[in-house]
Amino acid sequence: MYELSEEHYQTQGIQHGATKKPINRMAELLEKKRVGDGLKEDEFLKLMMEVTRKFPYFRNGTNQVTQCLIPYFKRIFPGQSMTEILQNLDPKSPLFSERRWAAQTVLRYFPEPVVCF
Repeated sequence: MYELSEEHYQTQGIQHGATKKPINRMAELLEKKRVGDGLKEDEFLKLMMEVTRKFPYFRNGTNQVTQCLIPYFKRIFPGQSMTEILQNLDPKSPLFSERRWAAQTVLRYFPEPVVCF
């Protein structure tokens, strides 16, 4: 796994943890607010993909985006495990590739069982 060092953050002008507060805030909002209530699902998933591209891993080898993706799946696919979600995704859906990426990202950092209750 690729891990960014503190030196890399400093040379890129990025403070370590610069995304932690916004990610925590977004995770909080997702606990209270549904994707779809003013937050478009496609925009949300694309934002998560962009954050992951810019900040793939943090010092402890985790991905902070999963803090937002798990509440998203709890709301969109309640009562299903991540494996079930991956198996049941509709390939004809316009959001198929984004949803598949999100589920695979969660499974990468939190292997089963992650059940969205």
